[in-house]
Amino acid sequence: MALIHLMAHAPNESGVEATLGTAASHWQVRDYEGVVRLLEPFQNEVHAVRTEVTVEALQLLADAYRLQGDQRSALLAIERAVQVQPRSTELKMMLASAYADQGQRDAARDVYLRLAAPRDLPANMMLRIARGMNRIGEIELASQVCNWALAKSPNDAAVVFAMGIYLLRLGEPVYRTEALMIKALKICPGEPHYSAALAALMFRMDRAGEAIQILQTLDLEGFRRIQCKRCLQFLAASLFKIGETQLASLCTAASAQQKNQSLQTQTPVCFEWSMD
Repeated sequence: MALIHLMAHAPNESGVEATLGTAASHWQVRDYEGVVRLLEPFQNEVHAVRTEVTVEALQLLADAYRLQGDQRSALLAIERAVQVQPRSTELKMMLASAYADQGQRDAARDVYLRLAAPRDLPANMMLRIARGMNRIGEIELASQVCNWALAKSPNDAAVVFAMGIYLLRLGEPVYRTEALMIKALKICPGEPHYSAALAALMFRMDRAGEAIQILQTLDLEGFRRIQCKRCLQFLAASLFKIGETQLASLCTAASAQQKNQSLQTQTPVCFEWSMD
């Protein structure tokens, strides 16, 4: 949610914009009940002007519901926003995610497929769809969409890396994943997520020496940028097991500062396969 844009509305503006500005003020102090109280009419009443401001109000309302744990109401708010602005790709992405939150996997898959099938979206949007497919357990579809993204942007490190993960989850030969991870690192040298993933893969292949060489390129700040607690814990355990206490301690220190990632993370695809 673009809160900077929301706060641009002056307090003395009338109608929808004034209400939205007040709701944004409540949002800033985490008063989500106040946000809901102010913005619920945009979901339930027909009189709201069908403008971008109305959509912003509905998006903010959906986020407030979600943060209160009311996923059903969040879904209803996003469905209403899509009715107001039916051609918005971003809103449809939010809709698919809201379906997933409600456990409506088929509905989420259908939305993602309708978005991806024309293959006309930018590679970064295709990658987001692939991650959404992965989230609902559609690994083959995630791989296919990611492959379309790769065809558009063969040198996009995030797409290359994700393709490697999906191939591994599909049971493809490990060397294919290794090659893609190495390519991602060549495109983005020193990227902690890619370095950690490749090191984890090396551990799984009993190539601890290569894993250590990769991890030695990272400092504590680099480990802290690995936004996946489980991944850090796996690396720490693997390193302690072979007596690499210094690197293991870096992983442990970084892990202690990390919160568990949600399934909607925008960081590179979590390599939770390494914890199987």
